[in-house]
Amino acid sequence: MIKEASIETAITNIIDALGLDRNDPNLIGTPKRVAKAYKEIFAGLEDTEAKANTILSRTFPSNNNQMVIVDNIKVYSMCPHHLLPVECTIHIGYVPDGMVIGLSKLARIAELYASQPILQEDLAEKIASSISEKLKPRGVMVVIIGKHYCMVMRGVNKRESATTTSYVEGCFRDPSEGSREEFLRLIK
Repeated sequence: MIKEASIETAITNIIDALGLDRNDPNLIGTPKRVAKAYKEIFAGLEDTEAKANTILSRTFPSNNNQMVIVDNIKVYSMCPHHLLPVECTIHIGYVPDGMVIGLSKLARIAELYASQPILQEDLAEKIASSISEKLKPRGVMVVIIGKHYCMVMRGVNKRESATTTSYVEGCFRDPSEGSREEFLRLIK
């Protein structure tokens, strides 16, 4: 459970530690606003698996065995090392095996798992694993391109850098299937 009062106290302490004037009109109410924002930004920390089960609960029988892709899903996450934003573009594909899911559910599951401090590599795995567990498809592939603000606005200050990660299961791992190449070609 996210403790808003504790966040408010922590933000007040940060304001003090930075030597800022808490009576500055721009800072009055900031701890409360930050606590409210963090509750929204980190919503994926509360009841995550129950929320994931709800999102993925409605499946539909289908004879389709061709790749399904939802690409260019834009979400924000937070780097667990610096608690700075990561702007992600997520591409999700799966090959059904008797069951499909509503397309919006793929975007919703990506957003749920992104709403917490999480490594980009782990985010891809969580998305793919939850889809795989629920649908039992022939394969799942998730590609994430992340712009990490811990690199953009501090440290090396590389404003245009991006990090690409992928997670693959099932038929996407077998080169003879051609699924991985097809997925990568279609998301370009």
